[in-house]
Amino acid sequence: MAERGTGRYVGSAFVTLNREMRERLWKRVQEHPGTAPKGVMKRPATQWVKPG
Repeated sequence: MAERGTGRYVGSAFVTLNREMRERLWKRVQEHPGTAPKGVMKRPATQWVKPG
């Protein structure tokens, strides 16, 4: 998660879902890859997603 406006890293997101919803969410994440905002520290396991 990044702070709006500054792009400063503020933490990771954790969402608890059932299997069906998790699979639907993961499919959407894979279809909309994004890039890290400028000035954000790079974390190897982070997967950025386009807003929306």
